[in-house]
Amino acid sequence: MNKFFVNDCPPNVSIFNWISNSSHFREAVNDISRQHNFDDLIDIPHTLNISDLISTTNQVLNDFGTKGWQTSKGESKSYGGLSLVYNPDLVDSVDPNQNTLGTKKNNPSQFYYSSTENFPTIRNTYFDSYGFRKLSPCVTDSKLCNFISEFNLSLTRSRIAVLDGFYHDKTGEDFLWHRDETVFENVRINIPLETDDSFMFQIENKNSVHLEIGKIYTWNTNISHRVYPTKKIDTKRVHIVLGFSPWFDYIEEEDAFTVNEFFGKMHPIEIIIRGLAHPQIGYS
Repeated sequence: MNKFFVNDCPPNVSIFNWISNSSHFREAVNDISRQHNFDDLIDIPHTLNISDLISTTNQVLNDFGTKGWQTSKGESKSYGGLSLVYNPDLVDSVDPNQNTLGTKKNNPSQFYYSSTENFPTIRNTYFDSYGFRKLSPCVTDSKLCNFISEFNLSLTRSRIAVLDGFYHDKTGEDFLWHRDETVFENVRINIPLETDDSFMFQIENKNSVHLEIGKIYTWNTNISHRVYPTKKIDTKRVHIVLGFSPWFDYIEEEDAFTVNEFFGKMHPIEIIIRGLAHPQIGYS
């Protein structure tokens, strides 16, 4: 089967797991994984006009506001942003522009990776990554739509991420460690737009580094990593974090996913760095 209609997905499984179990996905991943090792931070060459992207993003944040990360203890003051995609069937009743910013059912320590014990099923929850398949109003009703439309991959869990250094609490740094989905499910690029040298990024067992404005990064986000301020500072760190479905394209008119040209043939990070996801991002 090469096309997967969302309405056909069983209620007790995530869309991605249903698709992967209904295709030769696992075998394809094993074949490709043996050929590559992308464990380090990658600085991707690009020709994007970052100044224009900064201006557009600032306007979006001004127009739509910054939403806090949701937990069972309330919304975070230190971390939030805007969700660039939403799930129209999400079980949590929440603003589409806040869809991918946590869940009220988990406490702050339950976001490390797949802490799903509070859910009878992960279908249409925060953990159903391919459920986030529709562009949020902060994209469709802004100039960000032009930028997003330039990509050749379908957007999934993505956000404008805002970390406020004013609310820095060193005792909470351990909770900033987390793992995301495998890159074969969701491959990400990270674009710094506003920052300070005191904001650091670290991959597990690697040295901390500062992600610079003007650069675009990717890495294997399934490896534990964190972002943290080294001191309290009245400055915000604003990045665009774009996640893409590397091997399945979303067809909005049919509310369906279909196998794309990269399935089983190219590692997701290779798609990004070879310039196949966006004509101005990657090696030409």
